Amino acid sequence: MLVTVGIATLGEDPPMLRRVVDAALRAVGRTGGEVLVVVNGGAHVELPGARVIHRAERGVAAARNLILDEALHDTVLFTDDDCLVPPDWCATMAAALTEHTVVSSPVRMIVAGPVTAFFDHLRLFEAQPGNGDRPPLITANNLGVRRDRLPNGLRFATELSSAGEDTYFGLQLADARVHVTYLADATPIRHGLSESITELTHRYLRNARTCPKLWLEYGRGEAAMPDVLAFYRRRTAPDFRMERRFAEVADPRARAAFAVYYTILTNLTLVGYLDALGTLLDHPLITIDQVGLDAEWDRIGAAIDELTVGISADEWANLDIDCRRIGDSVPGQPIQAWVRAALRRNAPAIATDPTGPVADVLAAGAARTATYVADQALVRSAWAELREGHEPVRSDAAERVTRSFGLWLPAARDIAEAQAAIDASVRRRRVLEGATR
Repeated sequence: MLVTVGIATLGEDPPMLRRVVDAALRAVGRTGGEVLVVVNGGAHVELPGARVIHRAERGVAAARNLILDEALHDTVLFTDDDCLVPPDWCATMAAALTEHTVVSSPVRMIVAGPVTAFFDHLRLFEAQPGNGDRPPLITANNLGVRRDRLPNGLRFATELSSAGEDTYFGLQLADARVHVTYLADATPIRHGLSESITELTHRYLRNARTCPKLWLEYGRGEAAMPDVLAFYRRRTAPDFRMERRFAEVADPRARAAFAVYYTILTNLTLVGYLDALGTLLDHPLITIDQVGLDAEWDRIGAAIDELTVGISADEWANLDIDCRRIGDSVPGQPIQAWVRAALRRNAPAIATDPTGPVADVLAAGAARTATYVADQALVRSAWAELREGHEPVRSDAAERVTRSFGLWLPAARDIAEAQAAIDASVRRRRVLEGATR
């Protein structure tokens, strides 16, 4: 089956883009077809072997739509300009698309240090599964579609030019009852990423700012975060104790780095959401000192580098992970408190709760709360079975379990650790109550 591999790029990293295109050309050689690169934003790039279209305007959504419109073949495979596809990628995706309309497959990182190892462990660039209560969330870094079978007019939203355009594309697919098939056994593509902590922080602020727009301007209630203002205050309080500790990671240095990165990531997701929501409601909910935050992240990043010195890139890529250990008692990380303090100083939420329509918007999202409660029951049962085994449970095995009931692995790990902490607290309280009788 002839395929079109589509890559949208700003052309900002020519050496990496050349590697990406070369990998795509090797893969398309097994099926026949073309590699179509849309360079948007005014840059001029020469890429021998590929068909290149230059457009002056920036906008990844419009560039992807151009790929869909200009592709020579109806089997269109999308990847990003920082992703290396394996040689069998086109053949595997194309074979699946003889039967299915939309497919995705695993994404792993090119691991070179703590940041990329963290993203790899959390599977943060992978498509998220859905179930009856929750639509799947696709990622355009590894996506295959049959253009001739797509619902009429279904395209990427050009108004979401910097983030969220692939999320909205996936939500439209769900509305049209087009199933997204995940090819769990496919060879993963490899996603590149900088080791700079700024990559982590700026990416998640940008992505989180899309959610209120998806909700309030596109009517996607799935993007609403219930009680987000109160949640952010709790998470950044000095005495917050429910941080992820990553007991599944055996190396205490890597475990500490992941715990700190995760504290940054989860809180910045709330910061970006509150900032964008306040703008849309014309009622500021948070004040952000970006210069101050970046300085704090640099200081914290330097502390993590010092903490993890001596771990080689190969060791980062092959960490000892056993998901049975999630919830085991391991020390908290003092640097997590630095993160919370940095946010209280440089991204404080408003002190007084809003009233009226703003309060109503902040309280919305009850459906997500109900879905979370249902997820808790599924995770409790699944993790009880995983912990009964005598062999280590690696991430791939745990992911197969969570995808079987429509839950993303990072979300399932979060729930499992939170439940373990709550169960341990209940046990301690009962022991204390028994001792005082």
